[in-house]
Amino acid sequence: MLSPLQSQKDELDRLKRDLKFANERADDASRNKSADTTSLISKYNRQLTELEDSLKSKQIQIDDLLKKLDDQKRDHEEALEDRDAELSVMQESLDSTLQNLNETKLVSASTLGLEEGKEALSARDEN
Repeated sequence: MLSPLQSQKDELDRLKRDLKFANERADDASRNKSADTTSLISKYNRQLTELEDSLKSKQIQIDDLLKKLDDQKRDHEEALEDRDAELSVMQESLDSTLQNLNETKLVSASTLGLEEGKEALSARDEN
């Protein structure tokens, strides 16, 4: 039979082994959780980098499209200005032509009026 002291010593040794085993399991679990956390952080950092790269690429595309749009807008505005200038020149030409036509009509009417006046005077003198 074991003495009570020996029995307590055996119990203490068993408890120390159990505590050591529990500590090892806790350390293993902590390392596993740490590795899992590190892996998760690494995964999310890769995804974040990919998203940032994608965002930069999309921003470059947007900037290029905005530049093209600005260029097209500028070209369109220049074309409108050229058209307006051409229309202005054509309107001035048309106005000038109409004025010349009216002046020609007035001169013709005056000339006709003079000739009619001369004919009237000639006819009166003959009488």
